[in-house]
Amino acid sequence: MDSAGPLASFRYVTWPLLRPAVNVVLVLGVVYTLKVLDIMLVVTGGGPANATETLATQSYALSFQQFDFGRGTAMSNLLIVMSLVFALVYLRAHRRAQHA
Repeated sequence: MDSAGPLASFRYVTWPLLRPAVNVVLVLGVVYTLKVLDIMLVVTGGGPANATETLATQSYALSFQQFDFGRGTAMSNLLIVMSLVFALVYLRAHRRAQHA
């Protein structure tokens, strides 16, 4: 490591140590982004012309404003499946990194 430059030092020492933390932050950020509801409803209420509407806010609107509980529940289940897929991708990558 004495002759390694800053880029090599980052690539071979720093990044492998930071990778697990970065992976956790990325997965939790994606899952939180998928499920964000409270901030969108309080701040914008869906925004001008539904500009800030997400799957979670649309599910809420279908279920509790339009009383279409079937479609609202289906959209919520889609959110759960998407979050599960991201979590499984993270777990697979984490296991692969542990065995390598």
